[in-house]
Amino acid sequence: YEARASANGCHYDNLNLIQKAGSYYLRAVAKESDKNELHRGLARLYLDRNMPQLASHETSLLLDIKQDAANYALAAHNFALMGNKNKSNQYLE
Repeated sequence: YEARASANGCHYDNLNLIQKAGSYYLRAVAKESDKNELHRGLARLYLDRNMPQLASHETSLLLDIKQDAANYALAAHNFALMGNKNKSNQYLE
């Protein structure tokens, strides 16, 4: 999914692929719930599908696993998209 989206320059090229990717991520997370990359991918997918609440949930799980600059930036981005500027700024500090 991510390779295709990057190659085409657009995450919305084929919504069916996004839905399939979501089901694959969910299966993978169920098997390996402590994998940082899986939660980040799922959070990004939810952002692509305009599902910020689900993205926020995945981001919080992501930060429980690994607190690094990339994960804080994703959390800040997500809260900014939801219009929560104060929460977004907290993650950027």
